[in-house]
Amino acid sequence: MQSLLQTFQDYDFSQLKIVAELWGIQVTAKTKLGAAKALAQALGDGEFISEILDSLPAEAASVLRRLKSKDGMEPLADLERKYGPIREMGPGRRDREKPWRDPSSPLEILWYRGLIGRAFADSALGAQEMAYIPLELLSALPAQADPKDFSQGFPIDQPIDLNIANDAVTLDTTTLLAYFRKKPGQYDPTEILQRNDLYPFLRQPDAVHLLINLLLETEILTTAPLQPNPGAARDYLDLSMADAQLFLLQAWRRSASWNDLEHTPGISSSKASWPNDPVAGRQAVLEVLRELPADEWQNFEQFMYAMKESRPGFQRRAGEFDAWYLFDTQTQAYLRGYENWDAVEGRYLNFLISGPLHWLGATDLGGAGGKGFAAFKLTAIAHLFLNQVGSTQTQQSDSKLSIKGDGSIVVPHEFSAAYRYQIARFSDWISVDSKYFTYRLSPSSLSLAISQGLQLKHIRSLLEETTDRIPPTLFKALARWDTHGREAKVRPAYLLHVADEQIMEMLRSNRRTAKYIREFLGPTTAIIFEKDRENFYQACLQAGLLLDL
Repeated sequence: MQSLLQTFQDYDFSQLKIVAELWGIQVTAKTKLGAAKALAQALGDGEFISEILDSLPAEAASVLRRLKSKDGMEPLADLERKYGPIREMGPGRRDREKPWRDPSSPLEILWYRGLIGRAFADSALGAQEMAYIPLELLSALPAQADPKDFSQGFPIDQPIDLNIANDAVTLDTTTLLAYFRKKPGQYDPTEILQRNDLYPFLRQPDAVHLLINLLLETEILTTAPLQPNPGAARDYLDLSMADAQLFLLQAWRRSASWNDLEHTPGISSSKASWPNDPVAGRQAVLEVLRELPADEWQNFEQFMYAMKESRPGFQRRAGEFDAWYLFDTQTQAYLRGYENWDAVEGRYLNFLISGPLHWLGATDLGGAGGKGFAAFKLTAIAHLFLNQVGSTQTQQSDSKLSIKGDGSIVVPHEFSAAYRYQIARFSDWISVDSKYFTYRLSPSSLSLAISQGLQLKHIRSLLEETTDRIPPTLFKALARWDTHGREAKVRPAYLLHVADEQIMEMLRSNRRTAKYIREFLGPTTAIIFEKDRENFYQACLQAGLLLDL
């Protein structure tokens, strides 16, 4: 922010004379510096400032009040979009057309009267040209409320359809870490959700790409192959569920590699890279959300309108409304200019609140009649996150797992993440529901875990520590497996029946069909593995035999 003298030193001598003419100030100085000092002294007088404010047109005074509410400074591009431009003119054209006598906007009224200055300043989005109130005038202006005071919120009655946030992502991070520990490798992100041994066990599958990104960025996961970093993973898994949620939210706040705009539905970039700064745009929205009142449902449409009115360029530097080359993925129309704010910034805000913030447990969503979300509410975790307050939950749940007579291990959702991670490593994954994960021991799962460094005594010790009762037969079976290894195996198969022995002999002697027959149970009966059913059918067809499947 600059003083009146510093502001006037940037004016040319002719413009200083214009300021003096408009305020009826007699300037006798023959030099630019002398004229600047005389004007600064006159306009800086307290009584004169009061007269200035009383004489301004209502809309020009409104601009000053708006700037006062923003600590005296705002990007010029945002003001020009709302109030109209300051026309660019050189001294010659300005002296011919005399724009101060017929100003085209409230900004020109203030500019030619010396009540606002223009200067480049650093911001979260980089250097931008700002409009500012000189310091003497700023201190003399009465305090004003923000014309869009977000602290009042945009209250709405509780919606009909509710989508309440939960801690599903903390469960999913444990699941992902256990999965990549059991099966380290190279994974295409687009194929992660197609893996039938992983997808059914995720509680918030929409968030998987974000979670993997955050785990990689915080070095809890490492690449080549994708697998947990033991030390960092251990520290994360030891967190309480609330602290784990806050950890993920803070990681997302800082993430430069996850670009929310890139993942916003309906928008694509015409270039390989995206034009925005993901951290700065995200932080601008979080600062506004922090002002909202706690525990109240907010009307999203009104919130978005307030952002458009008071902070339209929250994720862009000046002039970038025409510089970004984005397009609508459905219509292929280019989304350039401020007129496409709703299609870019509006969609971005929608995604930020209903996507990452909801996935990570910070926003409850509400709608009406299945038409998408129309309202949101910040959760208790959101207020800890937005105000940078650590969790007060320091103790893990004391819940216990249970081991059934059939050998299945039932683990409550609130169970220790560190223990569930280990159980998931040495067990087969059976199912998950709204309250429990279910696992089961098998020779294959035990062999894999032991090959990756676990020991049977550690497995027994963990089970003893985390449950009140272990079926005696389970320890007996573990001891027998430790001595003899795998002694039996169950796998899905099909029973092949043929009409007579000649047909079976034909299938046995044909090289195409014979390789799929796993075992002969009699002259007209054999076993075909489930995975080979379709191939066996095709091989029989090529051999001239039509099967009834």
